[in-house]
Amino acid sequence: MTLNLAIDAVGAKHSGGATVLTDLLTAATTDCRFAQLLVFCSPRDRRIFGLPASMKVREIECPFSEASRMYRLWWLENRLPFELRRCGADVLLCMEGMGSAGRLPHITFIQQSLPFCSDIVARLGTLERLRMGVILRAMERSCKSSRRVIVQTPTMLRRVAETFRIPSARITVALPTVSDLPNPVTPSNRLATMRDTKVGLRLLYVGNESPYKNVSFLIGAMGRLRACLPDVTLFLTWPPEHLACRVEGVVGLGYLRGAELREAYELATALVMPSLVETVGLPMFEAMNVGTPVLAANRPYAHDVCEDTAIFFDPLDLEDFVGKVLRLLADECLRMDLSCRGHKLIEKRRSERPYERILDVVAEVASARIPRR
Repeated sequence: MTLNLAIDAVGAKHSGGATVLTDLLTAATTDCRFAQLLVFCSPRDRRIFGLPASMKVREIECPFSEASRMYRLWWLENRLPFELRRCGADVLLCMEGMGSAGRLPHITFIQQSLPFCSDIVARLGTLERLRMGVILRAMERSCKSSRRVIVQTPTMLRRVAETFRIPSARITVALPTVSDLPNPVTPSNRLATMRDTKVGLRLLYVGNESPYKNVSFLIGAMGRLRACLPDVTLFLTWPPEHLACRVEGVVGLGYLRGAELREAYELATALVMPSLVETVGLPMFEAMNVGTPVLAANRPYAHDVCEDTAIFFDPLDLEDFVGKVLRLLADECLRMDLSCRGHKLIEKRRSERPYERILDVVAEVASARIPRR
C-alpha cells in the first residue's frame, strides 16, 4: 500500500529550512512507499527556492496562513486538519515543529532551538520573547499529540525531552547532511573584493543578523585581528550598505546562494560560526563539503555537527577567539588537516542517510494507523 504524505512547510523560504525540505522531498520522490507528496508551503514569490520537479509533488500555496502569527497558529490547529482530509492525506509531517492533523497521525519535526534556550531568549526584546513563548507552547502541544518527534542533534533530543517531558524513545535524531552546491561557471562579480583580498586572510560568515548569531562579537574582534594581520578581512552575507560594513576590515557580499555561495566558501580561508545557539548550523556542513576549515563557537550544537573537524572558540571571550583565528591562519598544515577531516565527516553523514531515516519514521507511523470505521 502506498501513502499520501502531507508536509506542512509554510514559513520555509530560505536557508536551512529550505535545504532540509528540498533534500527530504528529493529522497521521497524516489521512495516507492509514497504515492503523493502534498506540500503546504509559502507562496512562490516569497520563497527563493523551488520544490523538486516530480509528478509526485503537489504544491499547495498557503498565502493566508502567513497573514499574521496568530492566524498562522489558528490555521495550523484548525484549518490544516480540514485541508488534510480534503486532500486525502494519510499522514502529516510538521516541518515547522508545530501543527495538528485532527484524526490523522502526525510527526513533529523540530528545526528551531532558540525557544528552548531561556538564557538566550532573555536577551531578546519584549515582543520577541512573547513570540518565543507562544511558539514553545505550540510546539509542546504538537509534540505531545504526535506519534513521533524528529530532531536533528543529540543536544536537541535532550532539550525537547526535558522541556516537554517526553520519553526519549519517542524522539528520533536525524542529523542532516547537505547536497553539493552547483559549481560556478564564471567568477561572480559580487565576490571580486573577496578574490582581491590576500589568500589565507579571508574569513567568511554565512547567516543572518539575529542577536543570537553573535556576529557583533566577530565585528568587535576585527580591530584586534587587523592589528596583527592588517589585511585580514571578514566577509558577511549581508548587504554591502549594512552599517556593520562600515567597520574597517568588514565587507558585505549580499545574500548568496547556489554557485555564488559555493565560490565564496571555496575562496574563504575559514568559515566562522559564532552563534550562541543553533539547531544545526548548515553552513558548517556546506563549508566542510568544499574543504573549507571551520571555526565554531564552543557550544553543544557545534560539537554535535563538527565532532573533531573544527577549531572551537569561546564565543564570549575575545582573547580566545583572536588567538584561535591567528593560529588557524598561520598554520597551513592545520587547515589541510581540518579540510581532510571535514570531507570524511561529510561522507559519514551521507552514509547515515538521514532523510531516508525520516521517511522510515513517517512510513512506520502511517502503517500503524488505526483504520477509521
